[in-house]
Parts: sequence; structure tokens; C-alpha cells
Amino acid sequence: MNLNLIASFVIGGLILLSILDVNNNIREQGVVSAADYQVKTHTSTVAEVLSEDIRKVGYLYDGNSPVETITATSITFHADVTGDDSSDTIKWIFDTSRPDMATSNPSDTVLHRIVNADSTDFSGGVNGFALTFYDSLGVQTTNPATVKKIRIVLTCESLMPMDGTRYARSGWQKTFRPINLDKL
Repeated sequence: MNLNLIASFVIGGLILLSILDVNNNIREQGVVSAADYQVKTHTSTVAEVLSEDIRKVGYLYDGNSPVETITATSITFHADVTGDDSSDTIKWIFDTSRPDMATSNPSDTVLHRIVNADSTDFSGGVNGFALTFYDSLGVQTTNPATVKKIRIVLTCESLMPMDGTRYARSGWQKTFRPINLDKL
């Protein structure tokens, strides 16, 4: 058999394998990029709604303490978040005992936002929500009546794994000092 013909087949095969490998790498990078985009968009959406609510703590509230109850994973407070010039009761609850069954991610949990009786569930990717509360001196507190600052840490993961086991991850954290809490 002709040596040139064999060499041509070998070189052609190597080129074909290289092209297939590049194609596979591009496909995998597309999956990673899509998962990363999805989780960052979801994190941004939750953070935006959460920020709007927390900034308004105490707005148009006439009672003693607008912060009603606090835990490491929940807060209940009063503010006008519906724009009807009356105080609403807002609850943010992260219940780790109830996993989000709508996703394949085993660490997802639903983050609940309840305004008066209307509930909005931020499902599909939330797997961490932690609250820390501080008094006027910056000392951590568990007393709702003394809360002046609220620190929130939110983490989200993609709905589906990127490669069978790894999930894209995004985090957000911020410390708020709602202006209406300083008026008390």
C-alpha cells in the first residue's frame, strides 16, 4: 500500500479528531455560559426585589417598631411596599426544611416573600439566605425593636448541573441601614 495514502489518512483522522474536540469544548462552554447567565439573572432579580423591600422598612408605619420578628433566615416588618399609602406586613422566609422540588438541584430551597396575604415564591435556584441584624452601635442583635442595620447574604445556583455534578453559583450580599429605622 502507498505510504503517502496511509499518512494522509492518519493526518486527516487527527484533524477530524481535533475539530470534534474543539466542537465539544465549544458546546460545553455554551452550557457553562448559559447556566452562569441564568443564575446571575435570577440572583439579580431576587436581590432587586429584596433591596426595594428592605430600603422601605418602616415607611408609613405608625407603630413602635416596624421590625416585628427576626431570625437568621427570616424577617417580618411593616412598610408601604404596594404604594397605596398604607402600611403593609412583609415577610421574607427561607425555610431550609422544605427543598425546592421543581429543580434537579438538591440544595435549592424556596425563598418566600409574603406581602399581607399575597405570597411570591422565588424558587428555582436559591440555596442560601442569611440575615444578620445590628443595633445603632453596630453590635449584632436579636431584638427586633433595636434593629438599625440589616445584612443580607444571598446565594443561588443553576437549576441544572453544568457537567452532571457542578452547578453554576452566584452570590450577593449587602448591608442596609433603612432611613425610617433611624427616625425611631
